[in-house]
Amino acid sequence: KQLRMQDNVQLQVGSSGDAQLFHNTVDTYFTNSNGNLYIGQAAADKDIFVKVMDDTSYLTAIKIDGSVVGSVHLPNDNQHLYIGASGDLDLYHHGGNSIIKNNTGQIIMMNTAQDQDIRIQVNDGGNTQSVLQLRASDKAVIMPYDQKLIIGESADLQIYHDGNSIIRQATSDLDLYLQVNDGGTIKNAIHIDASENA
Repeated sequence: KQLRMQDNVQLQVGSSGDAQLFHNTVDTYFTNSNGNLYIGQAAADKDIFVKVMDDTSYLTAIKIDGSVVGSVHLPNDNQHLYIGASGDLDLYHHGGNSIIKNNTGQIIMMNTAQDQDIRIQVNDGGNTQSVLQLRASDKAVIMPYDQKLIIGESADLQIYHDGNSIIRQATSDLDLYLQVNDGGTIKNAIHIDASENA
């Protein structure tokens, strides 16, 4: 059986017609004009799906997982989450990598909890560990023991600590300079000449 209403005829619910559902020949509107609007799934561990038609594919755009504390999924590869009036921040996964793309202004990563740090972690051989720690309590940048800071396409400059503190120019016959600013002029304070085994 069907309950069919003509275009531009509202189905109104509530003493004052607080909720309205209608179709205007082009688009469909569900509007609440009093109080909060709740969309609920009361079946235990069941989900909510928002689906769209992408060309000829009827796909799930948003899944709210009732069995995992209401976790929200964008379940498709190459599905973008755009934030900002012009889609300024763009988050997506393209099947191989996850991308955070900013199109306007700076990216600011902030921890406002007092004296708490920011850590960047990776999976090294099955073990998750911090590779960079920004320590708030003393404004320090920390890299774990025996981890290298490598600069240059050929790993030319390496700085690390393995029990000893090492600054290494790893490319053959390239020199190492320690420079200072002397009244606005950059000068070499120390020059280590690799070609002369200095």
